[in-house]
Amino acid sequence: MMSHTMTNPTCTALRSAFVAALVLALVGAPAHGQDGDDDGVLPKQDNGASSGDTGGSSGSTAPGALGLSGTLGGELLDPAQARLVFTAAAGPLLVDTEAAPEAATFLASGQLDFAIDDSTAEVQGDGQLVLQAGLVQQLVAAPDSLARMALIVAHEAGADVAALLSGAQAPSLVLALGDLPVLDLAKAQAAVSRHEAQLPGLAVSVVLLSVDASGQLHASAATLDPAGGPVGILID
Repeated sequence: MMSHTMTNPTCTALRSAFVAALVLALVGAPAHGQDGDDDGVLPKQDNGASSGDTGGSSGSTAPGALGLSGTLGGELLDPAQARLVFTAAAGPLLVDTEAAPEAATFLASGQLDFAIDDSTAEVQGDGQLVLQAGLVQQLVAAPDSLARMALIVAHEAGADVAALLSGAQAPSLVLALGDLPVLDLAKAQAAVSRHEAQLPGLAVSVVLLSVDASGQLHASAATLDPAGGPVGILID
């Protein structure tokens, strides 16, 4: 399916852009206590924050604080699924599990499962993530899996990512990455945003595929808008 698309100049340029973005996005996961960005500045976010806010925060959530909004579920995470992992770049992690939707770092579209300790919050749920200054924000692959594979998928902006993963919609480009245990989301967003001019009308999803002990396939994704904006999260 991809063979003829790779022969035209536009897709050749896209492939080069994605390879460059991949290298930038995956140059090591940041250690706890570090800024999650590779150049010290989080990517721009179209989230209503004032022009003086360069941190990509919601404008209502303090740096280093995690606001969660959604239908609260259980406190036991499924080890066969990926999860979002949050740590504070400095100091203790402050978590508000009853944040207002307009102030939330992560706004779940359905049930929100989470596990929290003094330094880390792990979250499973679909929704929108606003990259938050003072937080290290990672999409972490399922810890219990027989096999794992990561993909970079380019597709039309606004496309139904679940439909893409099911094969109901066709992507513009797919690149296989091999195993990717951890994706730093601020670093990935910054890398994709650098190629905004080469990605007109497109978005980029990093997809984590895994097979659990029963043979069931799980697909989770972080969808990045090259122009900035909340990161779409799909966890399965």
